[in-house]
Amino acid sequence: MELTEAEVLDKMYAFLCHARRVQEIKDSLLYTQSFGEESKVREEMATQQELMREIREIYHQKMIPLVGEIATFLQSHPEELQRLLEADAEEEDEDEL
Repeated sequence: MELTEAEVLDKMYAFLCHARRVQEIKDSLLYTQSFGEESKVREEMATQQELMREIREIYHQKMIPLVGEIATFLQSHPEELQRLLEADAEEEDEDEL
């Protein structure tokens, strides 16, 4: 199945949304407490395990497949890849000004 440019952009946007969610989860893991009453620590550990499972699920079921689809599109459309790289370089040049 051939993807359109719009579909590829949608997939890239979805990838970024998943990456943001993973970052939110990682940030929340930084603030978990692993001290105090044993029952509270066990609850916290269970929550941490659930969050880690969610991260793995996002990576394996959502992000990695999207990267594969985007890479396949770019591999079969080298001119699009070149155009994107040139556009990115132009943006960097503008940012430096």
